[in-house]
Amino acid sequence: MAVATPPAGSAQEATLRPDAVGLPGILMQAVTHIGPGIGLLGSLAFVCSFVGVAAPLVYFVALLIILSMGISLTQLARHLPSAGGFYGYVTHTVGPRAGFLTSWAYFLYDPIAGPVTVAFAGFLVEQSLKAEWNIYFPWWLAYLLITAAITAITFLGIEISAKATLVLGFLEMAIMVVLGAWGLFSPGPAGINLSPFDPSQITPGGNFFLAVVFTIGTFTGFEAVAPLAEESKNPRKLLPIAIIGAILLVGAYYLFTPWALLVGWGTNDPSGLVSAGTNVLFQLGHRFWGIGWLFVLFAILNSAMACGIAAQNATTRVYYAMARAGSFPKWFAYIHPKFRTPWNALIFQTIVMNLAFGLLVGFALGADGEFFYGGVQLTLGLIFVYWMANLGVFLYYRTQQRKAEFNVLLHLVLPAVASIALAFIFYNSVIPIQPQGTPAWWAIVIVPIWMILGVILVLFVGRTRAESQILAMEKADVELREARHHEIPS
Repeated sequence: MAVATPPAGSAQEATLRPDAVGLPGILMQAVTHIGPGIGLLGSLAFVCSFVGVAAPLVYFVALLIILSMGISLTQLARHLPSAGGFYGYVTHTVGPRAGFLTSWAYFLYDPIAGPVTVAFAGFLVEQSLKAEWNIYFPWWLAYLLITAAITAITFLGIEISAKATLVLGFLEMAIMVVLGAWGLFSPGPAGINLSPFDPSQITPGGNFFLAVVFTIGTFTGFEAVAPLAEESKNPRKLLPIAIIGAILLVGAYYLFTPWALLVGWGTNDPSGLVSAGTNVLFQLGHRFWGIGWLFVLFAILNSAMACGIAAQNATTRVYYAMARAGSFPKWFAYIHPKFRTPWNALIFQTIVMNLAFGLLVGFALGADGEFFYGGVQLTLGLIFVYWMANLGVFLYYRTQQRKAEFNVLLHLVLPAVASIALAFIFYNSVIPIQPQGTPAWWAIVIVPIWMILGVILVLFVGRTRAESQILAMEKADVELREARHHEIPS
């Protein structure tokens, strides 16, 4: 794979392809990044281990927090379309140092989202084939095959990626919803009931808040539409619709499907469901469909591949935007003249994160351990990112630039409520001591170290490069994008 060098100062440099993705593609960019298929399989038994049969209540609380954050994000997306996503938003609204530190926290999340999800899919393939037919198919081989498909699709252009996520995302959600609905037609011993929505059913002494932390991780991904702003049709209008639409769609999925699956399993047996672990959906597939359980495995592989595509597209656009603004090496800003993709950024993500990180962590913690480690790390990293975005919403609409549009509910109350909720969850997930050496323990140790290094780097950058220069370059990028899209601000 050839590494390209960007032409120096050429006026004919290739750019990302404008107006390439419409609303369906943008919506599924968010939905597939959330990964509802593999997210449900990886979280249901884990959440039940903390709260018992009341797992849908955990998903509901996570939905409310994510929805408040999504509404805040739309207030920036409608005015600041940028491939930099949160980096661009926070740079413009809070300042260059805050923008850089936000991107530093973002790197705890999106670059690993694809690898940890694909590793978990590989683990499920290995375990399922061994249990069913005593066939040994190592997780790392499945990982390499899925990663190869993700690499090919993302390198060949955003249009191909959008079509792939549209098809894969529809299939994974359809199969999972049908599996849940089947549980209502063939319920477990307790029959059809609403006990999973009853707060009194929460397991006494369970860690409700750690369950919410992990479940927030199963919702994250809606913000992945932001880095596609420069390749989207009418991003000011469509990105906010896609953000809220994805949250509501996946929220409805996470309220209905876990409830229906619990009914199908039997709400009188949450301990049995916990013991089944990630096999619970496969066991239900066996019971309902016989050999048709393979559809469940197919849905999980679809989910992992779609999530990997969406995460890779989002992450590499952020690399590209940071390089274009001068906060990253210029090498990352190269756009392939034919495919119009950030070629060098894709090479870096594929080799360093997808291959090196994904395989090494998988071998160190186990492929399933990598998934749970990633779930905690990306949630903790995103808490900081969301905090900074919420602050940016308030500051942006209180300045003279947008002061006339200031709305107390949208630009003060909702960002404040979301930030307080995230702080509460952060406290209740970090303060309880996790068993040393577990995936959650490693995440809680590594995240603070990473953020301290980021603060040191920000102080160093502040001394060696004028903040005003970074901000001026980013503002120039916005003006250039405005001219390319020929849009009138709403």
